[in-house]
Amino acid sequence: MVETKRYKRVLTFISLLFILILAYMTYFQVVKADKLKNSEDNKRNWVDDNKLKRGNILDSKGNILAETKTDDSGEKYRFFPYGEVYAHIVGYNSKKYGKTGIEKKFNATLLNKQDKTPIGELKKILIEQKEGNSVKLTTNTELQKYALSLLEGHKGSMILMNPQTGSIIAMADRPTFDPNKIESNWANIIADEENAPLIARSIAGLFPPGSVYKLITGTALLEKLSPSELKYNDKGSTTIDHYKINNYAKEANGNIDLRKALVKSSNAYFADQVQKIGVETMIDISKRFMFGQEIPFDLKVAVSPIPYNDKTTTLELATAAFGQGKDLVTPLHVALYTSAIANGGNMMKPYIVGEIIDPNGKIIEKTTPEILSKVADKQIMDTMKDYLKSSGDTNFVGFVKGKKVAGKTGTAEKTKDKIHSWVTVFYPVDNPTIVCTAFFEEENKIAAEMIPLVKKLVNKAIELGY
Repeated sequence: MVETKRYKRVLTFISLLFILILAYMTYFQVVKADKLKNSEDNKRNWVDDNKLKRGNILDSKGNILAETKTDDSGEKYRFFPYGEVYAHIVGYNSKKYGKTGIEKKFNATLLNKQDKTPIGELKKILIEQKEGNSVKLTTNTELQKYALSLLEGHKGSMILMNPQTGSIIAMADRPTFDPNKIESNWANIIADEENAPLIARSIAGLFPPGSVYKLITGTALLEKLSPSELKYNDKGSTTIDHYKINNYAKEANGNIDLRKALVKSSNAYFADQVQKIGVETMIDISKRFMFGQEIPFDLKVAVSPIPYNDKTTTLELATAAFGQGKDLVTPLHVALYTSAIANGGNMMKPYIVGEIIDPNGKIIEKTTPEILSKVADKQIMDTMKDYLKSSGDTNFVGFVKGKKVAGKTGTAEKTKDKIHSWVTVFYPVDNPTIVCTAFFEEENKIAAEMIPLVKKLVNKAIELGY
């Protein structure tokens, strides 16, 4: 009897131990699988990189952006045919310094390791893999190259996207680097702190938006105020908490409404009018426009903070309303909320990976457009579109031959001599297929002077059928 009890205790212990081991293995196989597989510390990844041909990264036309080649010693390495053109999107792939961009984010896909089912794992053990899957982007390389050329001599970002779907057509950043030379140039790249060439400003840089933020404040004012309340006597400046806020060149615009306030980009108007709707309204509208939240994307996007809280002062509310103070955004975020206005109120989930293709050329995954946030009612957005059309009629004359664009410029002071310049537009006005957002970092020119560069990119996109 005693012996039987002892056996039962041993069996119980062994059973519990087995369950714990099984749970432990399941945790790592299921819960932690993706993280472990894609970790740069996982040497298995580099073994797999040498054993099989890593999948290609392609643009929307099928042009190769990254491919695996073999050197004279038989070692496999990644080659990037377009070098610096796609550096911040495709990334680099180095045994010494790791992976970035699509190379890192889609590592499991490119090695065909994303099948986490037991059958999938067993198949990989029994059947020798020779080639990974390819990742096809939504970008147009001709436009990507052109955007980068327009940024020559500037620090900044130029983004083209489809406002109806959220697909990225081009996303160029300068300064940039050559991923083919990442190991030989690493010391110089890292030492260049002023230009920070490794930073993808489109998605990783947070900058004060200046007047392009007035699109957000304007939406809130439209929702909360009556037509009579939207009227304002603009004297060229206003004083809030003993601090004087001026319009550009201290221009006094007289009796204006929201439409004219956007056309003239009146700081005084937004600083005073936002006081009528208050902090809570601005927090609410900020959340709908995805401030303070992670934007899901194929690459990591920095979070644009909500510039308001329950301790926000009257002056802080005023300065944030016209894009100064605590306002910070990524260029991609500006492109997204411009797109939401352009398409009638739907902020689309952005994407740059359109398809996953297996080694036989079969499409195994295809991205479907998805609404990320309903920012406002269509009626409100159509009104805002109309106001931005008026801004386009005044500030973007002759932008597209025979056609009209809608949009807004923004200038944010960093120092007395250095400013950030923004231009964001959509085309055509009635049924937009293009949003172009451009950001120029630490310029000595106001945003209006940067319009010709954006004009060139938009017209090139139209020429190519976008």
